Amino acid sequence: MEEPYVFLDSTHGDIRLNGTGWAAGESSNNTVGGSQLIWKGTGDGTASLEVLFDGRSIAAYGTLDRELVMETYVDESIYHPLDETRGAPSGRRGVKLWGATVISGEHTGLLFPTAGQLAIDYFTVVPDDNAPLDGRDLIFDDVHTSLKFAGAWNPMNSFDLPELPFGDTLMAAGQAGANFTFKFTGSSISVFGVTNSTRGLSAEYSVDGSAPTTANLSGSSRELSLHRRLFQHNITDGPEREHTLTVTVREASESDPFLFDYVVVRGNSHSRVLTKQFKKEGDALNKASLKIGLIVMGISIVVIGWIAWVYYRKKKRLRDRVPATKR
Repeated sequence: MEEPYVFLDSTHGDIRLNGTGWAAGESSNNTVGGSQLIWKGTGDGTASLEVLFDGRSIAAYGTLDRELVMETYVDESIYHPLDETRGAPSGRRGVKLWGATVISGEHTGLLFPTAGQLAIDYFTVVPDDNAPLDGRDLIFDDVHTSLKFAGAWNPMNSFDLPELPFGDTLMAAGQAGANFTFKFTGSSISVFGVTNSTRGLSAEYSVDGSAPTTANLSGSSRELSLHRRLFQHNITDGPEREHTLTVTVREASESDPFLFDYVVVRGNSHSRVLTKQFKKEGDALNKASLKIGLIVMGISIVVIGWIAWVYYRKKKRLRDRVPATKR
């Protein structure tokens, strides 16, 4: 599978809490994974959050507090990230609070809050090519290139909501028949999106061409509910094979569209991270090699000519300075 994020919910075992002032979120609605860790301590310097990760980058998401003061480290070296909160107000959920890009490998991130409130919803990690994925939750956002959309889909990336969707984006389908497919290898797959109280919104879900399962997207509130699981399927046959999920919208309208956010795959021992590689073979490779060879030869000729010209100019100036009687 091509370049997923490894998803670490706030309750994951790779997250360790130290010191005092930590508590579980009292209201974790509209959070990814349905949980939060909240620190609101005395600022005595004893509290810290430690997260272990294997990859090339890590990011922390949660509820923004403009009064938060926090020191951050990666492998005991202080790390000052850029502010990527994009002017979000205090209290907004799903905001990127911290991130770090590092050399591939195993690392430890440390967060030391000293003032304000730190509310962590989840971490995302960009894994190494050889990182173990068995038992890991792999998240693919709606803009991921592995998702193949067909029909009337429109991206949404501007929201005036108390919380943000994963990656700050949603895909909206306002017509029946819009669909997408996704290929994966893992032990289970889940589809997440947005629900509300509107009746009639529905979609069909199928894995490997099986009889589709129809799910109604209505919720229990008139308000939009983000990060709702719309469908889940466990793989019981051929866990080593690549499988195909197909989602087809059956009932939706422009005023009440089907809103898709992300897919989560539970990795197994056969799951692999695939990075984009561009490779030429056969005649294309030979032609490319010939072009490169000609370019290198041309550059070499120019360089040799320039060196010869410089050498000639120096010799000429030297001859001009020496009197004729001493030549």
